[in-house]
Amino acid sequence: SGLGIGIHPESIPMHTFARFMFLALLNYYPDLAYEVGLRAMRLPILEDHEDADDPVNGNVSSLVLSRYPRWFTLGHIETQQCALASTMLSAAKGEVMRLRTVLESAQRHIHSSSHLFKLAQDAFRFATPETGPRHPTLLSVAFELGLQVMRMTLSSLNWRRREMVRWLVTCATEVGVEALVSIMQNWYQLFTPTEATGPVATTIMSHSTIMRLNLTFAQQEELSGCARTLALQCATKDPPNCALNALTLCENEALAFETAYQIVIDAASHIMTSSQLFTIARYMEHRGYPTRAYKLAMLAMKNVHLAYNQDTHPAINDIHWACALSHSLGKTELSNMIPLLVKNVQCATVLSDILRRCSMTAPGMSCPHPSGENKHHHHHHHHRSSNGSGGRNSVKPLSYDRPPLRQLLEAAVAAYINTTHSRLTHISPRHYGDFIDFLGKARDTFILAHDGHAQFTQLVENMKLAYKGKKKLMFLVKERFG
Repeated sequence: SGLGIGIHPESIPMHTFARFMFLALLNYYPDLAYEVGLRAMRLPILEDHEDADDPVNGNVSSLVLSRYPRWFTLGHIETQQCALASTMLSAAKGEVMRLRTVLESAQRHIHSSSHLFKLAQDAFRFATPETGPRHPTLLSVAFELGLQVMRMTLSSLNWRRREMVRWLVTCATEVGVEALVSIMQNWYQLFTPTEATGPVATTIMSHSTIMRLNLTFAQQEELSGCARTLALQCATKDPPNCALNALTLCENEALAFETAYQIVIDAASHIMTSSQLFTIARYMEHRGYPTRAYKLAMLAMKNVHLAYNQDTHPAINDIHWACALSHSLGKTELSNMIPLLVKNVQCATVLSDILRRCSMTAPGMSCPHPSGENKHHHHHHHHRSSNGSGGRNSVKPLSYDRPPLRQLLEAAVAAYINTTHSRLTHISPRHYGDFIDFLGKARDTFILAHDGHAQFTQLVENMKLAYKGKKKLMFLVKERFG
């Protein structure tokens, strides 16, 4: 991009020299200054070859570079090009036509998203000085550059993408409510669904943004409407990652909230994990919708599987919470939850803990929670027992001998028997103490059943026969359990 007629167009880029010339000429020959600057903006090596798209991210083909043996400093050259563009934008901030020309030149000739982002940040800084007047035209230039960066990096990954997204929201906030509406309405051209519902819409709808913009009620409603539309579109496109943010964005409008909830329900069976569903279920309970929370908890429980030895599984807290929620809603809900629990959870200690908790108080009343849980989620909604019996029956704790707890007790006993045999097959002496404690817990559960004492005695006798070779262990068993 040589500066004179007759100079070879592929001569070394002259951005730094052009910047010096631009600043020197600006106050005396402004037209010439801009002519020099705009001419020097070009970077032929990247413009004659389509595959040289984003050199800062290493996409320039070696074939292209091999023709330019001395141009291995391409990143440095692009930095100089960006500095020239930045200087010209700053100088043109008061002149709309010139500003537009410089912007178009930068958009055409700067091929790296990182350098365009740097230019956008510079323009934003010049447009919003800490002291002195703002420059709305330059601010809109910064915003336009930001939009271009978003489009460029949407499909090709850039390690600064998160920062870019946050910056664009900040810039749009400074530009005004129209810019915010625009990025939310056109989110699919600029952001992934996760970005759109997270750092974009959630930030825009935050209290601090609303206060900063000093919006009228009508403007607030317009923004909220856009955010809800975006939320539902994103939740439909990517339920696992967007559902919770979408629900939060829709919570002030019943119809949108219900729609978002239905999207989650529809997605639950095939693309959402139990952990994601539990998170949304807890959110529903927290918002005061225990029945919806229960429905989601049931769906989550269908996807949970705990083997006999997974007594530290991350889902255990959620399982306790789901059972406590069912219990607090009533006997019917608990009766629906227990078969799922028994089917998917083989871990004896988890089953016996839930069994005890569910027997402490009557269903339809509050149920004790595991101590390790986040209290934030646990303001329970007290209902009358939903089995319709009300009055006398609803204040009586459930019996171990009758459904629904009977099935749970039988499952817990069976799980203890299976686990006992599994643990014994490959036990080492250093685990004997743990095993004796485990048997103690098992006995505590066995004796809740009416023939539990006999069952436990039978288990111990079987052990003594089958594992009589493990003399020390059997001695410990006899000592403790007879």
